[in-house]
Amino acid sequence: MLSSFFSLRFATATVQILGLFHLVSGSVFITHPFGGITCEGGQNCTVTWADDGQAPLLNAIGPCDFGLYEGSENTLIQEIALGLDVSEVRALTFTVDSKTGPNSNS
Repeated sequence: MLSSFFSLRFATATVQILGLFHLVSGSVFITHPFGGITCEGGQNCTVTWADDGQAPLLNAIGPCDFGLYEGSENTLIQEIALGLDVSEVRALTFTVDSKTGPNSNS
């Protein structure tokens, strides 16, 4: 199972969005958000990705699950999308749950 991680700062800790790509060995290149970009509770956050050029390509990966995870044990704190077909879509926008914790900038 392949996974693609990147961090967003908000809530109590650095939080990760994890896309689980079933039964593949390629990877997905996250193009947004990237270093220094934050998503705030109650606001929309857009995640975009591109093919990394390694087999399998996005058109062969298909449906993926996305969630907001926290900590080294990757505790799910918000489900974002289930079964999103990355072969058809290159972005998703979701509203960050404002109840995920206090602002990390405080």
